[in-house]
Amino acid sequence: MLELFKAPVLTESEPINKAYVFHKLIVGTMIIITFEVLLFIIASPENLLRWILSIGFIDIPCIGLLYLNKKGHNRLASSLFIIVTFILVITLAWTAGGVKAPVFHIIPVLVLFVGLIKGWKQGLLAGLFMSIMGLAYVFAEFYHILPVTKVPYTSFNLWLAFFTCIALIALLQFNAVETLNKAVSKISAELNLRKKVEKDLLKSEAFRKRVFESSLTPIVVMEGVSFKYIDCNQAAIAIYGFNSREETLGKTPLDVSATEQNDGQLSTIKAKKYIDLAIEKGQVVFEWLHKRPNGEFWDAEVHLISFHSEGHLFLQFNLKDITESKKAETQLKKELIINEAIMNSVPGIVYLYDKTGHLIRWNKQHESMTGYSSEELKHMHFTDWFLGSESDAAEVSVAMQKVFDDGYSEVETTLNTKMGLVPFFLTGVKLFIDGEPYLTGIGMDITERKKAEKELKDSEERFKTLSSIASEGLMIHEDGIIVDMNQIFANLQGYSTTDELIGKVALETIKFTPESKQLVYDHFISNSDETFDIEIINLEGKIIPAETRGTEIVYKGHKANLVYMRDISDRKIIEKSLIDSELRYRKLIEAFPDLIMVADLNGNILFANEPFEKLTGILPANYKNRNTKAQVHPEDQKLVKDALQDLFTSDKNHTGIIENRFIDIWGNIHWLSGIIVKTTFEGKQVIQTVSREITEKKLIEKELEKYRNQLELLVKERTEELAAANEELNASNDELYNQKEELYTSLNKLHETQNQLVQSEKMASLGVLSAGIAHEINNPLNFIQGGILGIEEYFSEHFQEHIEKVDTLFNAIHVGVKRASDIVTSLSHYSRKDDLPLIDCDIHSIIDHCLIMLQSQLKNKVVVIKNYTEKPCHLIGNEGQLHQAILNIISNAEQSISEKGNIEISTEITDKQIIIEIADSGSGISQENIAKIFDPFFTTKDPGKGTGLGLSITYNIINEHNGTIEYESELGKGTIATIKIPLN
Repeated sequence: MLELFKAPVLTESEPINKAYVFHKLIVGTMIIITFEVLLFIIASPENLLRWILSIGFIDIPCIGLLYLNKKGHNRLASSLFIIVTFILVITLAWTAGGVKAPVFHIIPVLVLFVGLIKGWKQGLLAGLFMSIMGLAYVFAEFYHILPVTKVPYTSFNLWLAFFTCIALIALLQFNAVETLNKAVSKISAELNLRKKVEKDLLKSEAFRKRVFESSLTPIVVMEGVSFKYIDCNQAAIAIYGFNSREETLGKTPLDVSATEQNDGQLSTIKAKKYIDLAIEKGQVVFEWLHKRPNGEFWDAEVHLISFHSEGHLFLQFNLKDITESKKAETQLKKELIINEAIMNSVPGIVYLYDKTGHLIRWNKQHESMTGYSSEELKHMHFTDWFLGSESDAAEVSVAMQKVFDDGYSEVETTLNTKMGLVPFFLTGVKLFIDGEPYLTGIGMDITERKKAEKELKDSEERFKTLSSIASEGLMIHEDGIIVDMNQIFANLQGYSTTDELIGKVALETIKFTPESKQLVYDHFISNSDETFDIEIINLEGKIIPAETRGTEIVYKGHKANLVYMRDISDRKIIEKSLIDSELRYRKLIEAFPDLIMVADLNGNILFANEPFEKLTGILPANYKNRNTKAQVHPEDQKLVKDALQDLFTSDKNHTGIIENRFIDIWGNIHWLSGIIVKTTFEGKQVIQTVSREITEKKLIEKELEKYRNQLELLVKERTEELAAANEELNASNDELYNQKEELYTSLNKLHETQNQLVQSEKMASLGVLSAGIAHEINNPLNFIQGGILGIEEYFSEHFQEHIEKVDTLFNAIHVGVKRASDIVTSLSHYSRKDDLPLIDCDIHSIIDHCLIMLQSQLKNKVVVIKNYTEKPCHLIGNEGQLHQAILNIISNAEQSISEKGNIEISTEITDKQIIIEIADSGSGISQENIAKIFDPFFTTKDPGKGTGLGLSITYNIINEHNGTIEYESELGKGTIATIKIPLN
């Protein structure tokens, strides 16, 4: 109720309005009427009920009018105010006793308010006139000029009411006039200011038009609710590919965009994200894939800003075509990836040396094949590979100089690797980079080749021995000239000694039948090593079938061919017998009355007898036609397929009896009963079906089934008798079911226990392995620690005067042993498996272990400042993954510091999360790149110094822990990484 008496709030643009004036009129009316009636209650208390009714008749409608005014219905409220006022005045004047009644004194005041609604000057004049007329009537009645006297008045009452009415009217008039004068003055000032602003706006609009239209940068303005284009310059029309400004306006960003952006996100989702970001922060810069009306795609850099004008939201953006730069960037990334992949795919070491002999760049195989780490290779000079071998160093130095002089050289030498001395074949090519000469090349580990050369000599000796005891003929020829053979090969040709054939042309000396000679020639030309059959003619003219094969070998340091040849006369006799047997087999199945069909493993029919062809309609011409209408009935195909699969996956030679339907080429259905057998035909494994038609039998069975169905009526009576027994069986069945469920539950628990035991066994094995590694590393550390303690004691006893000089060295050794022990401990934490159960992780301990692992990179370069919270910093998570995430962030911070700097690590605990902040004083990240740092393969490091996966992996790890990671950075001032992980 009290809210109704609060005046409406005026804005700067609307210093006064009808709702505000009307509210003041209604409230003033209620105050004046109530106050005046209270005076009359004092003057004539015997008429108390009449005065209270007067107040109610006026104030209650006024409260209703205030409600209408507050709801915005001020026009309706004004009209009702006029109507109600006159009705109430007439009614109350009549019931109160005529013109001398207090209500009649209020008429001038009410007329004043009505006049103010219509216009303030007219209202004042009307109010003044009605006041004079009202007072005249009052005095006329008082001095008995009018005959009506119902309410007794004294002179004091009359003049008190008169002066009160005059004072209140004057006060209200002064207030109304003052308010309206202020409003008029303010509105006048506002109008003058608006005219000036409009004039300036016209000037600025003309200036904006000139700049906007003449700008070569595409500019577009769009409405902030519908996102439709409402303005654009000529450059924007041209870049979008439209023909006119009218064709461009009314479009939305989605009308000129590709369905998906370059990162795979839908344009509808990504556009909303950038627009919301621009509205929130004022502006945003991003890349966007557009699509022109002709279907052409193009990339743009978009500068999007938001602004308000006359209470409305608008968005403006500039466009920059970066299609070519994106293509170049994509091509450069591809080339870098390809170059890196090529270097790392080379099965040897790839290197780049400067003219002073220092190693500049290398591939991954360089590290794995030599055993040196990347950090060690950074400081390698070519002479470091030949420590202890001055002759090899001198030879390689000469070869390197030849590269810089002639452009190419190669050399075989032995490199001093971490695995020992390894023979390498090294090549060198001169390469110019920025005008400076460099040496690049490939080194191949020739250990195996050296072994092969040695084994070759041994193999030649073994060949001599083998050929003398072999049961087959062996012959070696180089470019067709026979260089060696065994006695069996010579005997096969009809010669008594090998000397009669060595040194002669193989194809001219060895006689073949014409078909075999062409076959041998074709295999020799194609250099095939397949085994094939030929026929040779010996010195006696006898044709001998032989099996032969040739293969390429190295013989006495030269390429040669080894020919194997074996007499297969006995095998040919057996094969002929087999062919005769198969012919007899064909004749047998042709005379068989049942259906017989032989098919290969691909389902192609090889052979079938006449009954099969008559029943199915499949003739030999259609054996390999997969589109024939004749087939196994679709409902029985799975049955036959399962039987075949069982036959070939077991030791069975044949299936059981299979009954299935077969559709012939005319569409008739036949029932067949038979078996499928695995056998061989023409030397290949095939399947044979032997079937008999049982269609009539199936028809008889169908008739019998009908008769059996009629027996159901007889069985029904017996069924009722068995119902009681069945209920008992059901009860027993329920009990058995419950027992089965218990068995299933026990079995599942057994499986879970078994899995836990397997995992426990794995963890136990890992624990044994970790303990073994720790033992193997800690034992030498214990030897060192024990030895130095012994030396210290020895110095204390015999060289007391030298203690102070060597004490620093003893302390250094103690610190070294301590650091090595800490590193072993840190590695054990870092190497924990990712799939281990979540455990309670101490964040401070994890950070300390990461710092220990990076100690060699941080020392003498970075000062680490720890601002840990005093509260316990624990959460439930995967300790190995958290190690990896924090290690990546600190490693990136260290790499961003070129010379010396600071890394500050802070932790904080809130009610719901742990906050980890890692700040560095490094080179920082540009705003253009900071949005891409979590993208896979994105990196700002030099080629070969980073994969771009570290922060992508870190982001995924933090995300798996339901946390967030944010980066803030400024070029030249450093970077701040903030990690927030929930406690639960």
